[in-house]
Amino acid sequence: MGLVKSKQIIKLNKCNMNKNVVLFLLIFGSVAIYAQNYKICFSGIGACNTVDSVRVENLAQCKSFFLSGKDTLHLTSEIIPDAMTMQSNTSGSGKKNVLSKYGKLAGMKYNFGERLKITGFSKGIYRTVVTLVPERDTTIVFNFVACTDADNNHYAVVQIGTQLWMAENLNTTKYSNGDSIIYYKEFKKKNNTNKSKHGLYYDCGNNPDNGKIYGKLYNWYAVHDSRKIAPKGWHVPTTEEWGLLTSYLGGESVAGGKLKGTCSSFWQNPNSGATNETGFTALPAGIVCENSKCYLGESENWWCSTQCRTTVYSAIECAWSREVLNNSCAVTKDEYLHKANGFSVRCVKDR
Repeated sequence: MGLVKSKQIIKLNKCNMNKNVVLFLLIFGSVAIYAQNYKICFSGIGACNTVDSVRVENLAQCKSFFLSGKDTLHLTSEIIPDAMTMQSNTSGSGKKNVLSKYGKLAGMKYNFGERLKITGFSKGIYRTVVTLVPERDTTIVFNFVACTDADNNHYAVVQIGTQLWMAENLNTTKYSNGDSIIYYKEFKKKNNTNKSKHGLYYDCGNNPDNGKIYGKLYNWYAVHDSRKIAPKGWHVPTTEEWGLLTSYLGGESVAGGKLKGTCSSFWQNPNSGATNETGFTALPAGIVCENSKCYLGESENWWCSTQCRTTVYSAIECAWSREVLNNSCAVTKDEYLHKANGFSVRCVKDR
């Protein structure tokens, strides 16, 4: 009987050992999955092959920092030293935040599955946005493309599917030939109404500083002017081009969340479905209108270059627009009746 018990004890010990081994492997595997260790390098192509600096934003943690384009981003689960702690997210250009003792290795705390928005800067002119969920060591190649308006504003760009979009709203006060777009407040001094078919631009809340965040707002007549409002080599998208974008993102019912910016207080709660996984970074500029709430913080509206079919509203003029709201993850397609109102403008690259 004693021998039998000994054998049973040995078997039980082996079972317990096997369970412990399995448990250890599960724990180790879990740690390996959720605590990755990746290195990301950077290079450039297109208008410039030099990457001067890089801004890395963790969209899950809402933290960001800058590093030199020659440095290697080191994503690790380890706690970063205090001097290397990431900055709170801001919309400004920021400064480099790289410890000299790390040399060319810049550490950033990272958990598996988190999405990064990475912006490459070059020559003070070019900015290209890339988003990714890192799964391995890799090199990000920024395709630098010129996007400069008549005011010499330089815009970030982002590739979404087959289209290259501006990654921020237009902020120009001039047409591409250098002519000034009429400022709404100046126009109102000389006119009793803004119903005339003049191209106008507006500052959200009559505050020029808002252009640095949201871009300017334009009536449709400015968008449709033959002198062109878009940077050279770019254009205001048609309704079909907007449709191509939303289709690529899974349809109008979900595309809004993938376009909306996160990690800021600009959008009112709830910022439904917002992931900014495209890097498009839509912000709630609202609209400029008369005798109506203008929805700053709640909505973002963009003009299309396409007018409505004349058979839809007979003699009433209208144009197509796209809208995203704080309480929806959809992109709404509207036949907008009031061309004199001020909407944002995003441009797409000529093909």
